[in-house]
Amino acid sequence: MNLLFPWLYAICLSIASASIHPSLRMKDAAVATPVIMAESILSTEDDEFGGTLSPDGKLFFFCKRAPTTGRSNYIAICFVENKNGSWANVQVAPFSGQYRDFNPQFSADGSKLYFMSTRPVTTGVAKNDSDIWFVERKTNGWSEPVHLGEAVNSPYVEYACSFANTGDMYLSSGRNGRDVRMYVSRLTNGEYQAPEELSEVVNTVLPALDACIAPDESYLLFTSAGNDDMIVPKQGVIYPRSDLYICYKIQGTWSKPTILPEPLNSVADDGSPAVSRDGKTLFFTSKRNFASIPMAKKLNHQELEKQLHGTLNGLGNIYAVSTDGLKTKGQ
Repeated sequence: MNLLFPWLYAICLSIASASIHPSLRMKDAAVATPVIMAESILSTEDDEFGGTLSPDGKLFFFCKRAPTTGRSNYIAICFVENKNGSWANVQVAPFSGQYRDFNPQFSADGSKLYFMSTRPVTTGVAKNDSDIWFVERKTNGWSEPVHLGEAVNSPYVEYACSFANTGDMYLSSGRNGRDVRMYVSRLTNGEYQAPEELSEVVNTVLPALDACIAPDESYLLFTSAGNDDMIVPKQGVIYPRSDLYICYKIQGTWSKPTILPEPLNSVADDGSPAVSRDGKTLFFTSKRNFASIPMAKKLNHQELEKQLHGTLNGLGNIYAVSTDGLKTKGQ
């Protein structure tokens, strides 16, 4: 994905562990090739990112972003419906469209949809950082947005959240004015508690954006950018794109982050991971495009214009892939 706050690129240049214990390596079977989700309907020539599938498989929420300017970074949450096995009827979510709303995620039971927003908490008081909000699913739609409250939200940026089957919330947050790191907020008696920072082992690659917990908490995905494992070949410079990382929980302990291989990551921005509630599908965002150097064939102007205004024009698209390749050899 693209970074929503460009200053995060320069936060920290940390190295993910280059080696990993054999028991933590991904299965030997090749990772399946990701496919663009609902091309020309959901994934279009627009800039889309950050998708989440409802537990019943009937709704998919995602984001559309306007071109970034020096004064605004407008993002709207949209959704698409699964009708008779096909995705159709894209709409802006009824609770979005006015502010910068992004990174929607369904709760474990699907009764709520959580998202990040810069909308004011107090009417008329502008807000620069993003907080976590949620809407409740109703018979004929959704409730008005509700601020999650100060037990979880901080005076700094809340970047993303996701949910384990237990209901516990894993989140990426810049709380305490620090680098964006990953935390967990336990669900106790129906209330989310103050977030606890995950271990320093997990938070060694920073910024740690888009925290995405597997439903069974066996692994944790996230996005980071500008790290030393992203050095451009033969140029010796760091390419400030974003890539996907994974940590595994083995016997109750998190492993060090490992950058995911191709074709999950690419030479373009990759990020915004989300796992379906059944644990079978990974959704993520990528800006991979049509171009290669040299091109397989020389393009004329008509062909070039078609590509530049097509789905693979270098703006974000949402991809889906089986999670089988993410599991460790012991799973």
